[in-house]
Amino acid sequence: MVMVGQRFWIISGSKHEDAAMEILSQSDETARFDHDGAVLVTTSSMGTEVKWSVFSPCFASLFSVIELLPTVKLPIVLRFYLSGWFEAICQTADEAIDRIEQVISKSELHLTRRAYVEQFDPTGMVLPPVLEKTWHDHAVEPDSSIDCVYDVQSNKFHVERIGVNSTIAKFYGMSPVSYAAKSGNTYDEIVSLAYGDVLRTGKPRYDHVLAAMRFPNNTVYWVPYQRIVIPKDMSDLMRVSVVAEISKIDIKLI
Repeated sequence: MVMVGQRFWIISGSKHEDAAMEILSQSDETARFDHDGAVLVTTSSMGTEVKWSVFSPCFASLFSVIELLPTVKLPIVLRFYLSGWFEAICQTADEAIDRIEQVISKSELHLTRRAYVEQFDPTGMVLPPVLEKTWHDHAVEPDSSIDCVYDVQSNKFHVERIGVNSTIAKFYGMSPVSYAAKSGNTYDEIVSLAYGDVLRTGKPRYDHVLAAMRFPNNTVYWVPYQRIVIPKDMSDLMRVSVVAEISKIDIKLI
């Protein structure tokens, strides 16, 4: 049984001493995940976190974790690395066990893209409030959105304006040196394909997006979000506004 308030490693299926006081550099922790196939388990009164790297030789350790999960504090947060950090919050041990087994079954999966976009019809779906209002009114609150403008010379969209309450502003600030939507990277090329479609049709579009985003601390996380892309002005065929909210999506890669 795991006692609440522990932090320990499981390596080659065996539990190592309590690591609560252990301080590892990021590179040393990464080496332990990648090369040793270690799994880090942290428990507290708030719940339990299980953290590992999918590509590592960690099967024996994960099976040991599965045996422990029925005894740990809920909820269980699974954090696993596959070209970026994924997060899954499970309310029961059975749910966490099923999720770990799904990940194990796809351990040979290699993600070759940095973003995945799928269009949905929002009718009957539960949208975050700001997206619901945007879709219903076909109007955008400037503070909650960003504007992207099409540049003829580069044949790309550029972020022209960042709203103070937009998702980008919350993570990267109002005038970031670098951010996920910066023109020219792979993420930008994939997520901006929909902008041209919106300008051609003159109709708003609702998408689910899963993207590997590099945060200011230089760590890459897979971020799920919903967005609405809408023409900024029907008289202006060069700009779109985008409203995005971190939210549950129907895209599951692993």
